[in-house]
Amino acid sequence: MKKFDWSGVLPLGISQRQGPKVLITGLTAGLLVNCIYLLRYASAYGDLFRWVNGKRVYVGGIIPTFRQLLDRGLYGCWMAMLAMLPLAWYYWRSHYWGSKSIYTMRRLPDGSQLRRRCLTIPLLGAAVFFLEAMILWQLDFLLYWFFTPEASLPSVHWMALWSLW
Repeated sequence: MKKFDWSGVLPLGISQRQGPKVLITGLTAGLLVNCIYLLRYASAYGDLFRWVNGKRVYVGGIIPTFRQLLDRGLYGCWMAMLAMLPLAWYYWRSHYWGSKSIYTMRRLPDGSQLRRRCLTIPLLGAAVFFLEAMILWQLDFLLYWFFTPEASLPSVHWMALWSLW
């Protein structure tokens, strides 16, 4: 399989490893911060059960709403999206450092080359991190919906899903 050539979308002088590294770092941050939700859900789910004579018995109760459990679970994705703004600025400023490749970029017949090299990775990253947030949001809700006993779901769980935004 042929590797993608990142050199056309990264500023001159920036390592080709930085493009995928930025995306992987942001995706990892989103997944790690989402563990907040998983830990909160596991704790709330565990409170619905008690150990009686060595067996786990359902004792009931109402689990907190999805919104309360998710709380800051998607902040990693949002922070990764916001981190794309200074990255775009860094890419633009990198043309002025060292060999001053800005002069090369300005002489190119294609005037959009500078914008493409400065904005492609940040815009791609923001889109990928937004998509990650939406996927995690849905997966978290499916976990909440399918694994919580129906008697323990709050009466407004569907409203809690959409009132998140």
